[in-house]
Amino acid sequence: MISENVAEAVAAAQRDCGQPPAPSSISNPDSSLPHQAPPASNVQRPFAPFSRAFQESGALHQQQNQQHRQSSGDNSGGDQASRHANALALANEPGGLAKLSYSELEQLLVNLGRDLETELRNLAIRYRHKRQPLLDAIAEKTAALSP
Repeated sequence: MISENVAEAVAAAQRDCGQPPAPSSISNPDSSLPHQAPPASNVQRPFAPFSRAFQESGALHQQQNQQHRQSSGDNSGGDQASRHANALALANEPGGLAKLSYSELEQLLVNLGRDLETELRNLAIRYRHKRQPLLDAIAEKTAALSP
């Protein structure tokens, strides 16, 4: 169970950083084959964390609501949804954050804060799992040396 949590934390951290998942024995059963570099589409974008946080802020949900309203004939709030869609596009561009409104930047900051807390929890889990075997080995050596 602990190893599953570590694997999930590592996979989440790799996803958040835009890295491809680590190769496993299932995907490459022949260890004699060299590890291939990820395709160019998996290269991390410099503003990927901003983009992901902004997407989670509800911009995509707003856009879907706008499409639903337009199909039902209600056009109120359409300007706000299109503004969110434009802000999402701007968040991916260098210097695009300067073009976002104050409220959109605040929401982006809140989401980034949540992402940071998640990353810190995952890092603490990975740290504990790497540190514990070292502590156990030190305790064994100390016990073996004690008369």
